[in-house]
Order: sequence, then C-alpha cells, then structure tokens
Amino acid sequence: MWFRLQTVFMQVIFKKLLKRDTITRVKALEEFHTYLNGDKTAQDFVQALSAWPKLFNKLSIDSDRRVRESTFLVHLTLVKGLPKRQAILPYLKDIIGSWICGKFDGSKEVVKYATESFEECFPNKRTEAFAFCQSEILRFCFENALNSTPETLSDPRFTSAEDMASKFGRVVSGCVAMMALLLGCLTFAPGKTF
Repeated sequence: MWFRLQTVFMQVIFKKLLKRDTITRVKALEEFHTYLNGDKTAQDFVQALSAWPKLFNKLSIDSDRRVRESTFLVHLTLVKGLPKRQAILPYLKDIIGSWICGKFDGSKEVVKYATESFEECFPNKRTEAFAFCQSEILRFCFENALNSTPETLSDPRFTSAEDMASKFGRVVSGCVAMMALLLGCLTFAPGKTF
C-alpha cells in the first residue's frame, strides 16, 4: 500500500509539472525535491528517473529561470540518489542534450546544478559520456540551432514574444557552446561517420 501511495503522489507531482502556470511548476518541483530528500531507497530514485526524461527536457529549457533552477536541483538530487552511475545509462541519450545545455545557461544556479550533477554522475568520465552520446548531442544541437524557431520552442498562445525570443536565444547559444565543448573533448578519426 505504501508503494502505491508513493506512486500516486509521484503521478500528482508529474501532472502539476505539466501545467502552464510557472508557480505551479516551481511548487511541484519543490515538492518533488522534498520527496526525493525524504527517506527513499535507491529503487525509489530509479523509479523516479524512469519517468523523468520527458519532463526534464521540457522543463530544463523553460522560459522561467526559477523553473530551470528547480529542475536542475531535482536532477542533481536524482543523480546523487542513484545506486550506481550505470542506472542513468538507459535514459542518458534522451536527456544529454538538455543536460549539457544547462551548463551554458545564463543563470549561475542552473549552471552550478547542471555541472555538479554531471560531475557527480561522470567523475573524470566526461569524454567517455560525450563519446557515448555524441550523435544525440549533435542531433540536439542541429534540431535546436538550425531547425527550431522561437515559435517551435514555445507555445505562442501562452508565451510572450519577448520570452520566446529569450528562450530561443538561450537554447541556440547553449547549442553552439555544446558543439565547441564536444569538439574540444573528442578526437575524431579521419573518415569516421556520425
């Protein structure tokens, strides 16, 4: 029964995270963070991680700085609670683009949490993580820097033109910085295709 209640609690939190209202999302992220900091087992973290990638990708590039900060704080807490670094591997290719993009955010707190979570998950293994996910990183960069517009990254019905432009600029500049980071970390063999 306790496990079922926790699952229902998680479902309620995740539904709140899908709402448009910024305050609701920030509060839901705070509740999620509090939940994860409670008396949880490693299995609870793995279960929470299984539902996290889709929401993480959306919330990590949100227009509101508080949502992004809370998202990366929750992500850091999730990473720290995992029993082994390998637990994230099934989801890594889904979240790597948004995760690294957070390392180049305009908010110092977002950068701090994104960097700390990445170092926590891959201590001294950054190059290996980039090599493992290089196709996904490149795809994220190309999709967001070349194929996206302010209107495709945000919903124009609910987002101001200023917020859409700011979000677009932040994501595109993050993609350019990610490309530079990726090129600086990896050595490419001549004739290798991606």
